[in-house]
Amino acid sequence: VELHKQAVQLTDFVLLNAEALRKIVKKLDKECGTKHQKSFLQNKVQQSALGGSNHKCDGQRPRACRRRLEALVSPELLSTIREQSESKGSAAGLKKVTLRVNRVVGCIFAGMLAFVVAPWGLPDDAERAQRCLALLVAVVGMWVTEAAPFEATAMMVPPIAVSMKVLEGTSVQQGKALLGVVFSDSLYLVLCGFVISSVFSRCQLDCRAAALLQRTLGHRPFLFVLAVMFLGVFLSAIVSNVTAPILLLEVLKPLLRDLPTDSRFSRMLLLGLAFSCNVGGMTTPISSPQNVAALATLRQFGGDLTWADWLQVSIPFCCVAVVAAWVVLLCHHARDLSPGEKDRLSAMTSEQAVASRRIPEVVYEKRQVEPGDALALVGAGVTLGAFAYLPLANVFGGTAPTALLFVAICLGTGAISRQTFNAYSWHLLFLIGGGNALGLCVRNSGLLAVLTHAAKHHLASSSWALTCELLLVLVAATTFVSHTVAALVLMPLVVELGDAAGIRELAVLLGALGCSVACALPMTSFPNVNSLLAEDDLGAAWLGVRHFLLAGIPTTGVVAVLLGTVGFALAKQAGL
Repeated sequence: VELHKQAVQLTDFVLLNAEALRKIVKKLDKECGTKHQKSFLQNKVQQSALGGSNHKCDGQRPRACRRRLEALVSPELLSTIREQSESKGSAAGLKKVTLRVNRVVGCIFAGMLAFVVAPWGLPDDAERAQRCLALLVAVVGMWVTEAAPFEATAMMVPPIAVSMKVLEGTSVQQGKALLGVVFSDSLYLVLCGFVISSVFSRCQLDCRAAALLQRTLGHRPFLFVLAVMFLGVFLSAIVSNVTAPILLLEVLKPLLRDLPTDSRFSRMLLLGLAFSCNVGGMTTPISSPQNVAALATLRQFGGDLTWADWLQVSIPFCCVAVVAAWVVLLCHHARDLSPGEKDRLSAMTSEQAVASRRIPEVVYEKRQVEPGDALALVGAGVTLGAFAYLPLANVFGGTAPTALLFVAICLGTGAISRQTFNAYSWHLLFLIGGGNALGLCVRNSGLLAVLTHAAKHHLASSSWALTCELLLVLVAATTFVSHTVAALVLMPLVVELGDAAGIRELAVLLGALGCSVACALPMTSFPNVNSLLAEDDLGAAWLGVRHFLLAGIPTTGVVAVLLGTVGFALAKQAGL
């Protein structure tokens, strides 16, 4: 065990110090206007003991040592050794997050208080809705206060919901229903997104794209953020806003690694990525699960929306919404100064402060794309094309089986290694699954039906006022519940009320767009979760829930107002 622990530490030592030397010389070149980095890495670092037999600082030598040690023991003992090494924190940057007992107790108390108060606001016969309200308050409170790791809180939802008898049926039936939505189709799309991002990384598409953006807009960082946000909208329109944020995060990581973890610009980039992919989920009928759910509900009631009807409203609105979100982020950036960054800026001269605002140059070692990687890249393109063209995906049973097929092919052919597959962010998948389970509880317990029924009696009769009130309900619901779940539950009500007012298609279209507006809490949409869980090389997170609240609340408000005004005008102009 000790030998394996030392081999792990040696690998981390090599990688960490080689990267540190690269960044030191890069900083020297930037400050002095020299170009020593390439020659220093080739002639000094790669020829030293830090380099391997291939003269690359990739930890090859210590990894070979680890492989020889691991070959001497059985797989069962090897698994035990790895678990012991990780539990002792032997890997650089490995962090252990534990429960914050006082916050957990506070959230449980808030849930109990909600259960006591619920009978005064909910019907007497809605006992399951009352219990669900207590569960919702406790879980959302733990997420907001970060009382426990996000994925741990999410995984507690199914067993606690069963013990509180939030759903109908026996305990076994409730458990099966909850676990059935935990592993939903969206998780397979996310997993496929991980694999596609690995393929792109092997072909260095992320580094090449980041370098191109840096060369074009590196001297204008705020316009760089706007370009990234429009790229997020474009990718979301093509591959859905589940896959797009994963791919874009890989593009941004080479830039983020060269910025301090507490840099407000790095936070602005990640928030812009999340918000733009939320907006990008509005662009086409298949760019987000909530759009698919809304259109399916409309067709069940005998209505329909063509792609032309959808696009002539969504494309101009999304352009306006992205610019508005960018302006909000600019305002937030002006006052989002961390103490560490404030100290760094105060110690700089005016020239250094101007230079620090320039996006660092992306330096990477270019390598030739091998035939196997090229084939995997072609396969990734075909898979993304199948996601965009549903008849092709339906040959294999839909987008989820198609995604699973691509993952299996990549694993079977060696396009991605087993180590890479095991290193994916599985905690993110369980976080999404826990959100799905919570959404099922809110829907099937009757809590959401009670809330929508209460709102139904207070809605206006005019088309514009009714649309605004429906958007208000949808945005409020999607602030705390998954966007997809809210669409599944509320769209039948939207269709019914819109039909009664003679604006059925308009109400469904704007309602579907409204389900993607909310971005104040990071757990209600995948783009938000993706940015929240992004970490630097040492395992430190760039964002917290506080950053989403401070930037997401005004962004949600501004985009919602635009949807009720500009979006409504565009829909009327389109003849809806």
